[in-house]
Amino acid sequence: MTMMQMLLMATSSLTSLPDAYLDLNFSSNSYRLADATSSFADALTGSSPKLTYATTSRSTMVNSSGNIVWAPHNEVKDSEDFANTSLWLNSLLTGTLVAAASYTDPTGGNNAYLATPVTGTLNMHQNSIRTAVDGGSSGLEYSLSAYFKKPTTNAARYAVLAFSNNSGYSATAHFDLDTVSVSTTGVHPTAGAVNTAKTTIVAVGSGGWYLCTFTVRRDTSLFAAHVNGSTAPGSSSYNRQSTGDGTSGVLVWGAHVYRSDLGGMAPVPGATTGLETYVPTNGAVEYLPRVGHHVYNGSTWVNEGLLLESEARTNLLTYSEDFSQSSWANPSAGLTLTGSQSSPSGSNTAYAAVPTTGTTGHRIGQSVSMTASTTQTLSVFVKANGYSFVRLRMQGEGSDTGGVAGNTWAIFNLTSPAVSSEGGGVTSTSIEDFGDGWYRCSLTGTGTTTGTVNQQIYVLDQDYNSAHNNWAGNGTSGVYLWGAQSEAGATPSSYIPTDGSQQIRVAQTLDVPSAELGWNSAGMSFAMEGRMTYADSGTGASINGGDQQFYLMSASGTNYIMHGLSTSGNRTGQPTAAQRSSTQDLVSGSLVSSIGGSQEYAPGVLVPYNVSARHSTTGVQGANDGTANSFTATLENKVSLNDLSAESLEFGVKYMGTISHFRQWDEDIGETGIEEASS
Repeated sequence: MTMMQMLLMATSSLTSLPDAYLDLNFSSNSYRLADATSSFADALTGSSPKLTYATTSRSTMVNSSGNIVWAPHNEVKDSEDFANTSLWLNSLLTGTLVAAASYTDPTGGNNAYLATPVTGTLNMHQNSIRTAVDGGSSGLEYSLSAYFKKPTTNAARYAVLAFSNNSGYSATAHFDLDTVSVSTTGVHPTAGAVNTAKTTIVAVGSGGWYLCTFTVRRDTSLFAAHVNGSTAPGSSSYNRQSTGDGTSGVLVWGAHVYRSDLGGMAPVPGATTGLETYVPTNGAVEYLPRVGHHVYNGSTWVNEGLLLESEARTNLLTYSEDFSQSSWANPSAGLTLTGSQSSPSGSNTAYAAVPTTGTTGHRIGQSVSMTASTTQTLSVFVKANGYSFVRLRMQGEGSDTGGVAGNTWAIFNLTSPAVSSEGGGVTSTSIEDFGDGWYRCSLTGTGTTTGTVNQQIYVLDQDYNSAHNNWAGNGTSGVYLWGAQSEAGATPSSYIPTDGSQQIRVAQTLDVPSAELGWNSAGMSFAMEGRMTYADSGTGASINGGDQQFYLMSASGTNYIMHGLSTSGNRTGQPTAAQRSSTQDLVSGSLVSSIGGSQEYAPGVLVPYNVSARHSTTGVQGANDGTANSFTATLENKVSLNDLSAESLEFGVKYMGTISHFRQWDEDIGETGIEEASS
């Protein structure tokens, strides 16, 4: 046999998967919809996205630098149509003149507006275009940005951005478009505090456009965002005014209000230069999916694609970062707390927690409610600073047995990252590497009675293998603390910051409409790769979610295709591909499924998986991590692939984790095909 013949034989043994009809590669930010190349913008943004992502709250993610940041969002309901008088008002009194949209904007379209301040020097609420923004609790940091340009004639020199509260008091910034600098910033004593470090002006492209950004910590009132031009700079001492001559103005486009604390806001995937963080809106607040979420693999940050969490979670701790607040008890002042330390968000909001030299239990604690027979998870980000042990503990008020199972505690070793000891009441624990010495430690307990439970964080010099002990520190060694979270749920979820009140991250779902799918009644194939976070709840895979559901196409409870995970009985994570049809002869709603090993996966945080399946009229076969499961044939003369051509494909019925890659073929790709697809 010649060398060429041997090479040909070796090559022929390899399969070559056909192009998927639907290909969502979130980790590489490349998309194929309805058998055609697409983009993140077409798939997930704008007034008519091809995919349906649903959520109604802000959420956090991790960027490529490993910083915890806000996912892209915009609290302005209409970011470009300043003539939309139902959302943008031209002041309480005389108003700002706004020309019809006919000026070239930073994207090359003709959607910019000319804002011309009226004659005189007036307060911003009298001389601007403004829109109401409901940003949530007081004390939080927000940024207002917009793109400005001087027109070729009758140009005002200054761009103006402002926030105002219900009393009309403003925090305002003037930007000099000639010198490309922040001219002045000022704030009324009751309107908030300006973050001058984040108030910037940046050139966008070569067309004379500038992105101006103004950042404040808001006051207690609902607030409005204002944009305008001005022919004169404002006063730095009390800078809430705009000056005009009635003819000179500025071009404006793309208004944007967003949370800018933590590490700021993540960029919009695939956005062009200068528009990396801009989120367009068209009548409603926009929260984009968390594409580009990164996970630390021990040496580098890896893009794991889309972070999707189907369970709504609330951080019950009212101050997640400020451990000096009175809501955090510090018995016997056993910990010296020093703020302004570097944190996993990249901001200086962590605390150094140093045990004193007194003999006591060096801890802080905050009490929250807990419901009987439900699980609750306490987590915190910790970094060694001389000492390298921490204990998390849930304690019923007044005892160690009320409200939560007794001995619900665990000690974590930050030097050799692991849970070094734990109490008999623990439901589960985890320790997740966040790079640069930071670890997120979590403890899950189960409620015994409904009541108040104290969530405690101890700093230790060693593993004492107990729920509590008194000892003396050296007064200099300790740990860094940041981002504490207590939530009802069996696993930790993405970080939810709080600053004075409990905060919620609502559930998220992602659907692919039928128009983007290729249906073939003879056969269909699917593949999905990512990382899942789940607990062993003893639930079987089902159309309603089970412990974890990868994807679902369903017309009813007896007509569907799904791929899920089972932990019923002795199973710790058994992948299950199934199909069901109520149109079969003789057997109504017969279910056929192909299952993997009963311990194929183990419960945990961000557990990697790679599953695939093929469905046809003859049966179903799944595969996981490159190995095909047994083919399950349908009953003789029975049709098991019902017509689902009008149905969407759903993610997030029950899913907590990341999706790096999902594919769907409008054909049966065979056993070798699903093995390759799951490799």
